[in-house]
Amino acid sequence: RSPTIRDMVIRCLTQMVNMQAGNIRSGWKNIFAVFYQSASDTNGNLVELTFQTVNHIVTNVFQHHFPAAIDSFQDAVKCLSEFACNSAFPDTSMEAIRLIRYCAKYVSDKPQALREYTSDDMNVAPADRVWVRGWFPILFELSCIINRCKLDVRTRGLTVMFEIMKSYGHTFENQWWHDLFRIVFRIFDNMKLPEQQIEKSEWMTTTCNHALYAICDVFTQFYEALNGVLLSDIFTQLHWCVKQDNEQLARSGTNCLENLVILNGEKFSPEVWDQTCSCMLDIFRTTIPSVLLTWRPSGIEDDASEKRYVSAAV
Repeated sequence: RSPTIRDMVIRCLTQMVNMQAGNIRSGWKNIFAVFYQSASDTNGNLVELTFQTVNHIVTNVFQHHFPAAIDSFQDAVKCLSEFACNSAFPDTSMEAIRLIRYCAKYVSDKPQALREYTSDDMNVAPADRVWVRGWFPILFELSCIINRCKLDVRTRGLTVMFEIMKSYGHTFENQWWHDLFRIVFRIFDNMKLPEQQIEKSEWMTTTCNHALYAICDVFTQFYEALNGVLLSDIFTQLHWCVKQDNEQLARSGTNCLENLVILNGEKFSPEVWDQTCSCMLDIFRTTIPSVLLTWRPSGIEDDASEKRYVSAAV
């Protein structure tokens, strides 16, 4: 627990990485486990030293020794996520997210190394190893940043998440998209939203709003792949947004539905048009001010009945 001892440990590991990186194999997991603990520290010098070493590993060591480090790739991304979630050092948080974005390039450039890697995932198909050991850790940790961090950091995390989808989504399998959007839709999960009303309103106005437009952009860019996988889920999410008390999010829901139809309508099959019209009808029924169209609201009717009953009793 002594700051001096923690500093000494990090300096020893830094020296080991700088001198023997090419000879390290299974030891990377232990190294990142120590760096993960240091990433959430409140000592600025210790965090800075650790981050510099992690930065060197990601940008230089992985460049030349990526196959040897695949087993610890998920640990590296998790370590970067912990740096991003350390609210005491916002500049480091932003740099950590940049490095997570950099890690995506390794997965894109070296998919064969991920396919050929074997270990505890022997039961995973070679093609799916790219997802399990590469894309999923990156996108999952970005979602954790979005859920844990303050507005500026989570907004950057959200932006990077969708940048990765737009840049590399053409390589994704259908099942990967399905798993990915299960992560993305957690942003709108009522159980995950802040409990305080002010924070919840801010979350809906900023993060949910940003995510909604980004989802529709990704869907439009990869319509052919996503149409059969996610269309009904996206319509459900748009409907949920329109039903919320937050006016800006509700308006964004209708705007996104409009954009979705305008940009993709020419590609819709009759079945998709049926789904679209059904979604519009559900939204209309949900939002119509039915009480204003009633001659005598039920509350007034009940009050009148109660008064007649009291008069008769007297």
